Amino acid sequence: MVKRRTSSVPCRVYKYGALPPEPRDVVDEQMWLAHRYYNDLIEVEHARRQAFVWARDRVSAEELREVSKQIEEERKDVCNARVRDPEWGPGLRGTCGLYSGTYLLIEAQAEQARKKKGAPPRFRRWTGEGAIGIQCAKPIPVSELMDGTNRYASIDTSPRYHIRTGRPIKNGALLTCVVGPGGTKASFSMKLHRPLPEDGLVRWIKILRRRTAETSVAGVREKWEVHITVESSTFIRPERKGPVAAIDLCWSKGRVGHLLGEDGYEEPILPHTAIVKKLRYADSVRSIRDGYLNVAKEWAAINIDPRVRSWHRMHAKGLMRKIREWREEGHDVAVLEAWRHRDTHLYQIEHNVRAKAKRRLQNDYRVWARRVVDRYPVIILEDLDLSELATENSGGKWGNHQRFVYAPSRLRDALANAGAQIVKVPAAYTSALCHCCGKEVGGTYHRPRCEECDWVGDRRENAVRNILADGMEALGRAPKREEAAQRP
Repeated sequence: MVKRRTSSVPCRVYKYGALPPEPRDVVDEQMWLAHRYYNDLIEVEHARRQAFVWARDRVSAEELREVSKQIEEERKDVCNARVRDPEWGPGLRGTCGLYSGTYLLIEAQAEQARKKKGAPPRFRRWTGEGAIGIQCAKPIPVSELMDGTNRYASIDTSPRYHIRTGRPIKNGALLTCVVGPGGTKASFSMKLHRPLPEDGLVRWIKILRRRTAETSVAGVREKWEVHITVESSTFIRPERKGPVAAIDLCWSKGRVGHLLGEDGYEEPILPHTAIVKKLRYADSVRSIRDGYLNVAKEWAAINIDPRVRSWHRMHAKGLMRKIREWREEGHDVAVLEAWRHRDTHLYQIEHNVRAKAKRRLQNDYRVWARRVVDRYPVIILEDLDLSELATENSGGKWGNHQRFVYAPSRLRDALANAGAQIVKVPAAYTSALCHCCGKEVGGTYHRPRCEECDWVGDRRENAVRNILADGMEALGRAPKREEAAQRP
């Protein structure tokens, strides 16, 4: 398990784009072994949960508490609970073939998946994506990393030139680090567009490979990234004092949030119309893909297998797998092959449009957050886990709604990166209670009405006023609303 930091010095993660490594086969093998190690850990977790369920139905309440306590004690140490388990041989960590930084990273991911509420953690399907890590037992000074004196990792910033044109690459650098057991090293060409702080200490180096539908002239469909976690005293932000503003994060009728300052300034947070058009265009492409998928499924049901009509939850990838099976069985799948090529092309268009919209949305949030923080250094937000909320409402109108999670979370990160002092208040009943009298509101969802004081307004405006009032109480700049209500 990754040890928790005891230092109070803050950390930042510097992200850089990179090219495929050299040699690549070593990194590919480590990512495959990391994927298999994660599934092994999840398999052990499933076995422990089954043991708890078996004991719950057969032992007394007191004995069940002892079993639960024993399992929780084992879970505190991943090495003891999942690696040296006598039921699983000599130990998963010792036989996984991973470098220390990588298996610590995978164990942390498995622990995070275990702690999620709801169903047991799921196994991961191998899609080519993965991550490997280089944990520094002792923090590496940035100066030692840049001059190449460290034996675990080094960055060479000497001039580098483009292979085809021969022109110098701006901010080009070469990261060489240990990626496998036995000191096996690999090199990654990257762009060091953000310089590392000279007085910083490197805590983690993580290499990621992600699949993407964005294509180039060379037809590359994967993306490599280098994440360097740096600890530095220059990241310490002094406590800021000044005007206060509250923001209600949401995704309602195209709004990402609603801003209200203590000076009365009010502003709805709206994405640019060009971003909305791109997202709508991506949705239209998705609907076209769904239409073609239904036609392909109907053709397959008529000409190959009538059971296809009952596979209502079959998506495009599932049908593509069935096409391969039918081809091996000798069926004529020329029509389905034409559908597959068309669907792949439409998927690339949809993915590219969404990616461009998200990049512009993130840049707009960065500019807007800087402007807001210059005026309101202290920002009050709800203490709300957006991803968990979207998961809990997976069967409702927020189910599988990426915008509900993506847009507000990016806005929250932009405010923190802009240097705002974030004050969090409880999220319960902020939109359900009237900001005037504190009674529960009725009416419609978007147009609530208070039967006590006859207030009628917008749901988000009501919520942001309650958030501002709670935040002012937490900061000690306003009396409690119960005391204020008793005043004449």
